[in-house]
Amino acid sequence: AGCVAVLSLPRGRQLHVLNPSRKPIASLCLSPDGKYLAIGECGHQPHVRVWDISSSPVQLADLKGHNYGVACVVFSPNMRYLVSMGYHHDMVINVWNWKVGKIAASNKMTAKVYGLAFSEDGKYFVTVGNRRVRFWYFDTLGKSGKGGAPSGHPSLLKGRSAVLGELQDNCFVSVACGRGLLSNSTYTLTKAGTICLFDEKRTLDKFTQVQAGVAHCLTVSEQYLLCGCSDGIIRVFDPFTLDYLTTLPHPHPLGVNVATALDASQFSGENGKFPDTTAMAMDEINKRLAVVYNDHSFYVWDLSNLKQVGKAHSALYHSACVWDISVYPQLPEDSGRGHLPASTFATCSSDNTVRFWHLESSSKQDQQQLRNIYSRELLRILYSDPDLSHLKDNSRLPGDASAVADASRGIRAVQFHPSGDQLAVGDRLGNLNVYNLEFMDECFQVEAHDSDVLCVEYSPNFEDQEFLATASRDRLIHVFQKTSDSYRHTQTLSHHSASITSIKFTAKDALQLLSCGADKSIMFHTLEKGGEPVFHRSNHIVGKGSIYDMDLDPSGKHMVTTWQDRTLRIYNTATGKQRSVIKPSAGDECSLIKVTLDPSGLYVAATTSDKAVSLFDFYSGECLAKLFGHSEMVTEVKFSRDCKYLYSISADSCIFVWRLGRELTRNMHDRLVELGHSLPPSVQLTPVSRRETYSIGQPASSISKARGSEDTDADDSTTGEGGGERLDPNPEEEEEEEVRFRF
Repeated sequence: AGCVAVLSLPRGRQLHVLNPSRKPIASLCLSPDGKYLAIGECGHQPHVRVWDISSSPVQLADLKGHNYGVACVVFSPNMRYLVSMGYHHDMVINVWNWKVGKIAASNKMTAKVYGLAFSEDGKYFVTVGNRRVRFWYFDTLGKSGKGGAPSGHPSLLKGRSAVLGELQDNCFVSVACGRGLLSNSTYTLTKAGTICLFDEKRTLDKFTQVQAGVAHCLTVSEQYLLCGCSDGIIRVFDPFTLDYLTTLPHPHPLGVNVATALDASQFSGENGKFPDTTAMAMDEINKRLAVVYNDHSFYVWDLSNLKQVGKAHSALYHSACVWDISVYPQLPEDSGRGHLPASTFATCSSDNTVRFWHLESSSKQDQQQLRNIYSRELLRILYSDPDLSHLKDNSRLPGDASAVADASRGIRAVQFHPSGDQLAVGDRLGNLNVYNLEFMDECFQVEAHDSDVLCVEYSPNFEDQEFLATASRDRLIHVFQKTSDSYRHTQTLSHHSASITSIKFTAKDALQLLSCGADKSIMFHTLEKGGEPVFHRSNHIVGKGSIYDMDLDPSGKHMVTTWQDRTLRIYNTATGKQRSVIKPSAGDECSLIKVTLDPSGLYVAATTSDKAVSLFDFYSGECLAKLFGHSEMVTEVKFSRDCKYLYSISADSCIFVWRLGRELTRNMHDRLVELGHSLPPSVQLTPVSRRETYSIGQPASSISKARGSEDTDADDSTTGEGGGERLDPNPEEEEEEEVRFRF
């Protein structure tokens, strides 16, 4: 996930390892005993890093031997060596004595490699590619008995090609070496769906057809040989004879309604479209198969009984750039109008979906009501594309051109109505759609703009009037008045001469519509009283650079903006006068892009051009923390309503949830009480959901120290940069992962 390696633990829990170089992780591998994690980076001058994850993550090795990216990393069975394969740009294959930090053997490839596997005895490893299956041998002891060449220089890897026979024109996409009695066997998979078995002499012994479309990945245990294919198909074969045994159940169908899937009888059948199987890993001890599909979903299948396969865990995520996030409004407890639980937030993406997330429940009853069979955190999915073609991510490796954000499609903006009844959505085609959250049906639709809808915003209720405004890259702002059952277009504002980046409503003494854009302007529009609802321009601020974003404090008196000159400027919304300027730390040359204030108005979070999130004190301007983890531009950041978390979204399709320090949360709660605001109901609840027992990024204690506090709690154990933070007070007590249901 971006620059973070995520270790999935029983019952959906996670441990995170942050790459200290802040480069995207292209490949990873666990050692055979599960104590070590190896990651390969992508980008300029990538490194291979080895971590000890037996307790708190500690980096043990930092290996540099590639120029563009590391496509594969694999430990040898005795864990003494680590093999890394570079991208097809440099084609270098290295065998590392990683504990010493030196290359034991090396060679150059002549074609792109799609898969790599070590033999069980460690005598050789195998690579596969287009029309190639190659066995590599090297001196594991050397003449000096210490491994590598006796002179201390890397020895030359000796490669031998397999005898492919009639299959020599195939593209081989995956490889696995046999286990146990079949330790001398090697299995390869072609893109056309042919499984090949090679003996110890590199000769093709037998082969069989998968008969399931395009094949993608292969894994083997002592009992089973599993092949992952397109359309979510996973075939199981006998590794001795290559006889077909069974087919695993399909995952969720594309376009599934997760909100209604509450029991096993509603799990996917044989009809519909399914995501393709991308990668698999087998846990032979616990008989679990972990599978990643190309819609970025993750499943753990229980294979203890092949006649009745069970699903132990699953999770569904965005498969493309996540553009915007909106937090569900805080409603009075006695209102009875909320159609979503408190602490819910929605995200929209280039995969043409809006997803509703809920991370914690206030009671066991709520957890049971929100629990669906597909994901613990995902409540609903709103699909805007009937074709569902954009749900699949067909990129092969991080860093590919197809793996980054696709600006030509998707939903760009999303916003909840203050009453929590409706959701407004704007897409890149210029369409505005409004959905009723009770039944998720569309109640209003209009082709509002000629280009991307960059932002949508609801006004507060002002003199029994409510408005919805949209702004676009076409330099126009459209204002709609909310009626009893729909919306009515009332005005188009065309004062901007370039793309409009943000719009906000404030209703202090009069209802104001504020807008900023790439034309270096901030516009103040005030609603005229009496007659037809019309906004007229009341003020105009011109700066020396583009304005990327803006947000308002809870009182509506002040507006904070991000400028092209890498500053945060705070203005009085009534007079338009500048109040103060916040500048990044000395030496920080990054631009500030998106900005948001917490519900109390004490802290400002801003995204930066170096793929990070900076946290500032609103009044002093002090930078309290800088959070890294995303591998692409951070597109938006928001605080949770209970002031406990910070949400960040990115073009890398990831959503990060940062746990704020206890002192920061307490300060925000105190400020809300001073302002006379009611605290969310979850504030008084101390239990934390067990599925949220891990957090990433800068430790909460580090943020507290930046505020000059020495307050620490027993369950706030933290680690340094690149480590993970564990909140579970009993880290040694691991519960067996439950099997949700069987087929």
